[in-house]
Amino acid sequence: MSAYLPRSKGQWAAQSKQNGVESGTIHDGLFRASASKIQLQQFLLLRVLWNTKLGSDALYSKDALKYLGTDQVDYHRLAKDFLRGFKYWSMYLGSITPQAHGDLTKNVVFPDLGTFSLVRYHQLASQAADFQSSSSLPKLDFTPAQDKRQLRPRPETPTPSRGGMDGMTNAFDDLDIGSPSSELSAQSLESLPSPVADSPFTGDPGSVFKAIEDEQIVNTALILYLDALTMHCPHVNGDWSLQRHAFTFYNAKRAKMYEARVDGVLRRRLDREVMAIIEVKSALRSDNLNDILMQEGAQMAAWISQHPPTDLDQFRKSGGSTKRLLISQDRHQIYLTIAEFNADYVDYVRATKAKSKDDVFLRMNSYGPFGTDDQEETRRLGELILAFSIKLCS
Repeated sequence: MSAYLPRSKGQWAAQSKQNGVESGTIHDGLFRASASKIQLQQFLLLRVLWNTKLGSDALYSKDALKYLGTDQVDYHRLAKDFLRGFKYWSMYLGSITPQAHGDLTKNVVFPDLGTFSLVRYHQLASQAADFQSSSSLPKLDFTPAQDKRQLRPRPETPTPSRGGMDGMTNAFDDLDIGSPSSELSAQSLESLPSPVADSPFTGDPGSVFKAIEDEQIVNTALILYLDALTMHCPHVNGDWSLQRHAFTFYNAKRAKMYEARVDGVLRRRLDREVMAIIEVKSALRSDNLNDILMQEGAQMAAWISQHPPTDLDQFRKSGGSTKRLLISQDRHQIYLTIAEFNADYVDYVRATKAKSKDDVFLRMNSYGPFGTDDQEETRRLGELILAFSIKLCS
């Protein structure tokens, strides 16, 4: 794989030619094998450009007005004014000091930070945990189109034993993991058999459950932070949820090409529409940068494909671009990614045009990291997230 992912049209053209996909589209069906991880050729055909050279200060000081201001409303100012009068926000920021990064296992009373008590507790847990860079849950499911033989009913067979992969398959048969509203209950998890020697999980037999636990610690810290920022603000007409959500990317024949799962969403109360998505990892982004960026690009493309802008016809006539928000937390570091695209890109991912245009791309502008162990970065991050929440759900 290249040491970098394409940032410009020229870099994308060069890498596409090098990988033999310069004349193809994502809908050509070039990849038939099932997989839980996106390949570079697939990523290139999604036509995603990443700009990861934007620091946390760039969004706050330079680009905030571009994303958060209009002729009528300065959402950034609304957020600042609210947080300035929010006493628990001030208490929370005051708790972020170099001396505050202690061991949570010590028998000490945790400070009362009001709304932000659990936020700070779980943020410190994310910083202190011994996460392994390899412990990451698959979030993409590339499934090849089924032929007629695969669609035939299978003959009934005796119920196999609960050991090995047969037992694992039976345990998952009763779980609707493809539905956005499905929940993986504690009872369901307890019913799963232990992996055995022929299991695909290598190394530690409990590695899959360790990955679930690690990412859940980080996800809890992020969701609590987002909720604490927004739940008392009268300007936010939406809710952050830790409910995992699945988006499906279809080809021109409306057959599923892949499914992308995210770790949480922001829903507008008016119509419950998804206005932002969340992705978490238990390790730092630098440990596995390209894989993370390709996954997040695929998640954004699937969201756009399944849920295009509601005013698409008017949007197409205007010739402009629109934006969507992705919030990522990797261990204790948070990134805000602004995805920009136009109607031509929507047509491309939804296969409503016969062939893509040369200048059709999804541009992912990533700002960060914002460290939750840094008081000033956390203050700026809070103001920006609250401002986005107000704007997206107004």
